Amino acid sequence: MLGIVVGGITVFLFFYAVYFLGTACFSFGKQKSKISFQKAQKKIAVLIAARNEEIVIGNLIDSLKKQRYPKKLYDIIVIPNNCTDQTAEVAKKHGATLLTCKKKVKSKGEVLQLAFDRLKKNKYDAFLIFDADNIVHPDFLQKINNALCAGYLVCSGFRDSKNPYDNWLSGAYTLFYWCQNAMFNRARRNLSSSAAINGTGFAISREYLEKYGYDVKTLTEDIEFSGICAIHNIKIAYIEDAVTFDEQPLDFQTSWHQRKRWSVGCCQCFRIYAKDLMHSFWKYHNMASLDMLFVYFSSYVQAIGIVTFLLSLLNFVHIVSIPMIGFSMLLFLLVGLVVIYFLIVVFFMVVVKSCHKNIRKMLHGIFSFPIFIVTWIPINLIAIFKGNIAWREIKHTRNISSQELLSEEVTQE
Repeated sequence: MLGIVVGGITVFLFFYAVYFLGTACFSFGKQKSKISFQKAQKKIAVLIAARNEEIVIGNLIDSLKKQRYPKKLYDIIVIPNNCTDQTAEVAKKHGATLLTCKKKVKSKGEVLQLAFDRLKKNKYDAFLIFDADNIVHPDFLQKINNALCAGYLVCSGFRDSKNPYDNWLSGAYTLFYWCQNAMFNRARRNLSSSAAINGTGFAISREYLEKYGYDVKTLTEDIEFSGICAIHNIKIAYIEDAVTFDEQPLDFQTSWHQRKRWSVGCCQCFRIYAKDLMHSFWKYHNMASLDMLFVYFSSYVQAIGIVTFLLSLLNFVHIVSIPMIGFSMLLFLLVGLVVIYFLIVVFFMVVVKSCHKNIRKMLHGIFSFPIFIVTWIPINLIAIFKGNIAWREIKHTRNISSQELLSEEVTQE
């Protein structure tokens, strides 16, 4: 009986993996319809929710002021919240408009809700969201304008890293985002399906907000909002050449708390939206609803995988009593793990190459990425049984200008 249960679960896990690997292959195809250049015409509010970001927010604002987009068509608005430093003063000094947030907020989503409510009377065509530690490519706003003019209500850019080479952890984070950019979002774009928002560097049109609002409930507002768009059958455009540079954590404790928040958020989203996503998939036959249902279920999948592995070992020990056979099977298992490790290494070399990045410089992240994934196992196990967690501040200290960062990018190429 145990063998049948393990076998059934293994088949499910196999098809779950095949779904994502199979769709990832479309990232190497051609985009069916490209978004053409359009005259700058969309009035955009650039929103930055900032919590104790005095070290880095100035460089973000400076990079936004260097946009190759008419200055009269965008405003840079910083919403300081829960701050105990000089974030507001630094933002004002660099030329941003301040939007006060006097009440205590528990998440970035709440800050954005407040901003949308306060700015809804202003005649903005869209709202563009960044994190305070970002640096933005000079053509970002123009690329977003093109997508909005093409009729998209929500769009997202390419999330790159400010510090991919600092250590193994920042390298692993960078690979995680590059993988989502290339193997998920680009693949969906080539399939004429919907991308998923990747934390920062995304735009929401006024038309969308007037029709559907912005009612997020979890600590992972980006992935939750992607699911809400799927439920409403709203296609999120992926703009690969609209690039945002983001700072990655360097210490494991920060990474642990951040990824725990992501995993708890995914579990919350599954419990809240699973039924609606299944209904949306049945109604619209849209790939995006199935995508988000599977993404929300990812924490459970990893937990199921570990339990299945342990059950397989238990079943193996129960059946096999001959020492030599037991040794041979153990050896086979170890060889299998080594093969899987090197397949992961090769896969991420392909990811790096597909993102037009330097493989040699990313070897530290590539070879350590399996460790990064293994450390996610206890995080996901905790997330399944933990209903909620507090929103914790992420310290950002990578003080680098857009000119320095873009010069490094050119050198790497």
